[in-house]
Amino acid sequence: GVPGQPQMMGQPHLAGHCQMAQGQSTGPALLSVAVDGLGVRYQLSDADLRETFQRWGPLLTVQIYREGMREVGVISFADRVDASDAQRQLHGQACVFDGRPGTLAVVPGPPEQLSSPVPRTSGFPSAPC
Repeated sequence: GVPGQPQMMGQPHLAGHCQMAQGQSTGPALLSVAVDGLGVRYQLSDADLRETFQRWGPLLTVQIYREGMREVGVISFADRVDASDAQRQLHGQACVFDGRPGTLAVVPGPPEQLSSPVPRTSGFPSAPC
């Protein structure tokens, strides 16, 4: 692994970048990121997200939004091919966040594209922040 990166369990080893279908446009693209299944409030840092996602290509912006029990990172890539590669390789990956196992949710587009968080156990009341 790379020092300072979230621990990924069973991350696939893909040789290079996959080629996108011909004719697909390039240009800026957004990805939204959250960690599902932790069952506790957690805190993302823009530095951690930047360090993780810049492996796929240049980033324009990294922002963090609070959404109920979770925080959502929104990453803007300079090139949509890089964003697509990152999303395809990271979405659904198991990770360890502050010693707790979780699953990365990485979707194209703004945070509204993320599904509602799935709590680890039932019985968590949804209280407004």
